[in-house]
Amino acid sequence: MLTPTWRMASGMSNNLLWFFPGELFTEFLVSMQVGVTVGMIELFRGGLKMILFLLQLLGRLFLLDEWVKINVDGSCDTNSGIITACGVLKDHLKNWLRGFMLNKGVWSVLEAELWGLFKGLTIAWNAGYRKIIVEADSLAVVNLLSKDIHVNHPLFSIVTGCFSLITANWCCVLNHIYREDNRLADGLACLEHVMDIGCQLFDVPLSEISTMFQDDWRGLACS
Repeated sequence: MLTPTWRMASGMSNNLLWFFPGELFTEFLVSMQVGVTVGMIELFRGGLKMILFLLQLLGRLFLLDEWVKINVDGSCDTNSGIITACGVLKDHLKNWLRGFMLNKGVWSVLEAELWGLFKGLTIAWNAGYRKIIVEADSLAVVNLLSKDIHVNHPLFSIVTGCFSLITANWCCVLNHIYREDNRLADGLACLEHVMDIGCQLFDVPLSEISTMFQDDWRGLACS
């Protein structure tokens, strides 16, 4: 069984998970410079569990310097059955930091979403970012990472890999969003089915999604 060492989840919704080592959580509270109401504090094996009853915290959090947002998505080509994953990393001002597309062949859609999460977190960690917000439109991914998973589960390896990254020595928020709010990553995913097996990284937005990125940067809805 894979048991979370620490977990903080919003008391208002099951769609938001917070992963902070204790000392980084103290730093986080100070950096927020807001009164934080802790709905419940419960000591449990190996760590501290906190359920935070906070409205609009995520929005305020991302306005802080040094926070990076990762939007991830997976996509399936109905003709070939090939599943691909992608993601976009942006700074707190919505500036493009890095994009990636990953094609590993025929997977399940859920596995593609998990690989997108794993790759995005790996890129962020290797780049030295230590305050991360991850947004995914797959509620199944968030649910898998919010509970124990048995070693015989078919996705045990990739879930374990994601969880090991999320609970590393950094601050990480995993948030489920609606697909309509994940259009930039979704637009990138639609381009992946023409790429070869492997991973491609992009330091600037691809021309095919440049308009979509500008709309996202300005806070406009993507059509």
